[in-house]
Amino acid sequence: YEIAKYKEAADAYLIYLQNADYNKDIQEKYAFCLFFNKNYTEALAEIHKLVTNDTINHVLLRLMAYTNYEKGEYTKGLEHMDKFFAITHPKKCISLDYEYNGKLLAQLNRDSLAVISYLKAYSLDSFKITLLSDIAKLYGKLRDHKKSSEYYKRYISKLESPLPSDYFLYGKSLYNAGNFEPVNKADSLKRMKYLVSSDSIFKKVMSITPSSYLGYFWDARLNSLI
Repeated sequence: YEIAKYKEAADAYLIYLQNADYNKDIQEKYAFCLFFNKNYTEALAEIHKLVTNDTINHVLLRLMAYTNYEKGEYTKGLEHMDKFFAITHPKKCISLDYEYNGKLLAQLNRDSLAVISYLKAYSLDSFKITLLSDIAKLYGKLRDHKKSSEYYKRYISKLESPLPSDYFLYGKSLYNAGNFEPVNKADSLKRMKYLVSSDSIFKKVMSITPSSYLGYFWDARLNSLI
């Protein structure tokens, strides 16, 4: 369990549970092993055994929320996550709690709240750079393309080898940031910096994947807009 070999841990716990006296802590660890081994149905069944025998605690609520997300039960998952936060001191919350909360909120189209939760998750664990991409996508969905482009830029800056798709999404966010009707001349000048930056990113996509039409097509749209 401690070295993250969850299949082996789950197999060993199962033998132990069948042959020895045990307590709820052992059952909880077994349920976590099942979860991390992606045996979500079995994990949930084990959690329900614990819930019937004991007052539900923050550890079980956490695991129920995580597991319900993985099973596509987003409303149930969010209910458990809300209960978890209600009874858990903030200092005992981990990055993964806020990440799953963000995922659940995003699946239920509560995008503004999902962004807040992802930002909290990232503040607790800055090694989870994929969260920056998730935040950028949500800002794009919220039509805050300037923020979206900022987080795509941060995301790419932390990647050793960004993919062409990473650059493409960054380029589109810059394009969208500049693709609004200006209210006045000052606004149109502000738009141009995003469009010029987008041009350089689309050209990078073209150079990395010269056989794909996407870089050329979007660079053409961009130049037409300029």
